[in-house]
This record gives sequence, structure tokens and C-alpha cells, in this order.
Amino acid sequence: MQVFANFAAMGIRQRKQHEELVRQAGAAAAVTMAHDLAHQINNPLQSLTNTLFLAQQSDDPGEQALAGRLEADFNRLAVLAKHLLELPRRLQSS
Repeated sequence: MQVFANFAAMGIRQRKQHEELVRQAGAAAAVTMAHDLAHQINNPLQSLTNTLFLAQQSDDPGEQALAGRLEADFNRLAVLAKHLLELPRRLQSS
């Protein structure tokens, strides 16, 4: 009877280990997707941020006003992209 109990316990441990590996693989895939998405967002965002900077330096008051209204949104997007890029490092350290 003890042999059957040990065999069942081993099967339960293996199932739990398998479930944990599947969970970790899913989390790793999600982090990779988030990181790739952040890179795809960050490249055009940098271009737009440079254009925003040039508009702020412009002599045209209309361009300066538009740049002022857009600046907070661009900064927020930049922070979100930065958080996505840092996600793999944050998960590795925890």
C-alpha cells in the first residue's frame, strides 16, 4: 500500500511541477511580447518627441501652443514604454 501512496505522491508532485513550468513559460512569453511591443512603440515615439521639441523651439505661436498641449501625453507614453522595456529586468530581480 505504501508503494501506491508513494507513486501517487510522485505523480502529484510531477503534475504540480509541470503546471508551474507551464505558468512560467506563459509569463516569459507575455514579458517578451510586452518588451517587443515597447520597442515598436518607442521608435516612432522618439521621432514624434523630437518633432515636438522642434515645435516648442519654433517662432510660430501656434506650433508652440500645440506642442505644449501634446507634451504631457508624449511624456506619459514615454514613461509607459520605459516601464514595458524594464519589465524583464524587474521580473528577473524578484
